[in-house]
Amino acid sequence: MTILVFNVGSSSVKFSLFQGNELEPVLSHSHSLKEATGGREEIFSEISAQMDTFRIDAIGHRFVHGGSEFHGPTLISPSVRIKLEQLSQLAPLHQPPALQILDLAFERFPGIPQYAAFDTGFFFDLPLESQIYPVPFEWYEIHHIRRFGFHGLSHKASWSRLAELAGEEASRSKIVIAHLGSGCSLCAIQNGKPVETTMGFTPLDGVMMGTRPGSLDPGILLHLLRNGIKTLSELEEELQSRSGLLGVSGVSSDIRNILSEADAGNPRASIARDQFCQSIRGEIASLTVRMGGLDHLIFTGGIGTNSVEIRERILGNLSPLGCDFDATENATAVPDCKISTPHSKVQIHVFESREEVEIARSIVQLPPN
Repeated sequence: MTILVFNVGSSSVKFSLFQGNELEPVLSHSHSLKEATGGREEIFSEISAQMDTFRIDAIGHRFVHGGSEFHGPTLISPSVRIKLEQLSQLAPLHQPPALQILDLAFERFPGIPQYAAFDTGFFFDLPLESQIYPVPFEWYEIHHIRRFGFHGLSHKASWSRLAELAGEEASRSKIVIAHLGSGCSLCAIQNGKPVETTMGFTPLDGVMMGTRPGSLDPGILLHLLRNGIKTLSELEEELQSRSGLLGVSGVSSDIRNILSEADAGNPRASIARDQFCQSIRGEIASLTVRMGGLDHLIFTGGIGTNSVEIRERILGNLSPLGCDFDATENATAVPDCKISTPHSKVQIHVFESREEVEIARSIVQLPPN
């Protein structure tokens, strides 16, 4: 079976090609929109041209939001596509670009079954105390306002990778996974099941991110709207695209630029860097308390995998939780690896994010049509 997987972000299009039962891609690449003058159409044309020598059996697409209805891999029909588009308002940075690539794929590969895999799926059956917000209960019952959670494909892939490495012990462990990239979320897994996650109804919630603020006092938004300081559309644009690292630093949403500017003495960049690490460190501690302990801490995502300094700054104050890292191992980390000291109570890992592998795995495991 040959599976083509698309992982569409707000500023990139990744693809991976899988053959047979091997869940290692035979082709894989990430294309940045900054490098494509023709946008996603140009990127898709480049990718589809590489597929001419392959017989594609199925195509998988990453969708950020599945809402209350979709949580497992779903065969995409016209009615399913309509529902995915309706969910765009809850994930406006990600859902529309994924739909654009989906439409191009249906045109280019007619007759080939295409499936949606959902970031929200891993957290579909969170414990109710973790799902429900402390608002009138009819918000949950009638309007489906709940904590959906996101980056579930990445979190599940990291959990699966730990299970491969640690065996049965992983299913009895208390695990925190930190997916850190342009979007960031953490989750707690206990006895093999997710019990808490930092993102909520939309991907705006949780820890500080590249252009998104994370958790925010809702009274701020009411104040800005009530007094006519911001319109609804202005608020949405600024919360989605002008907050987080970019908003605080005034420099960039890219952590590499933030670190460089902080080293050069830019005070706002230093504040953004420290605030980012503090928000993640605080959530690690909170999730540890939620589970009553911690056995494994996993860093993944673009920042979690690649930024030595950010990992060091996050881990620097976590020794009270039993997290002791080896500075040399951290500085030379090549995923997948362990960076904790031999005497650390918590095993600390750096894993490659494998969302595309998780999508392919979910399709392979589907029963035959």
